[in-house]
Amino acid sequence: MPEGIDEFNPNIHSPNLPVGLSQIVKDLDSINHYLNKNNVTLILSSFPMLAEDSLFENGLKYASVYSYWIHDFGKVPLSVIRRFNKFENLVLKKYAIANNVEFINIAEDLTKVPPAFIDGVHLSSDGLKLHAWSVFTQILPLIEKQISLNYLPQNRKQKDAFHPYISNSLPRTVLQLN
Repeated sequence: MPEGIDEFNPNIHSPNLPVGLSQIVKDLDSINHYLNKNNVTLILSSFPMLAEDSLFENGLKYASVYSYWIHDFGKVPLSVIRRFNKFENLVLKKYAIANNVEFINIAEDLTKVPPAFIDGVHLSSDGLKLHAWSVFTQILPLIEKQISLNYLPQNRKQKDAFHPYISNSLPRTVLQLN
């Protein structure tokens, strides 16, 4: 951990956060500012990593996970990778609290199911389904709350011809309906 960083209570705006987190926090500030200006709600989630030593004690069942960590991090102990992942998720959660942004804990659900991963961070097709289900079950109460407070649905005065956040420079195909 860099000098001056409290691993258990980090200053999320420190310029010395490890693993690129200082830049990530700046990017989140920019994204959150833009979304607030456009009346869009930001929801952050934890980042799941599968780095449990116990996975590698019984042969090669999770060899792809093991080789991912060896390839990307060499001989860095999995305990260090878990430590930094825990720190990363703490910074994201603290960011959410400090900025009144909702936070959903995807990592908690996914890391309990090792077959959901094809390597240390990427999900299998079944893992993607579990990820989607986890997001849905955690985001649904947030949507229901916004509906009960009459924040949703919002009547739009103008209908967009194109998606407001997707560049018009993307190739488009016009479908002729009979």
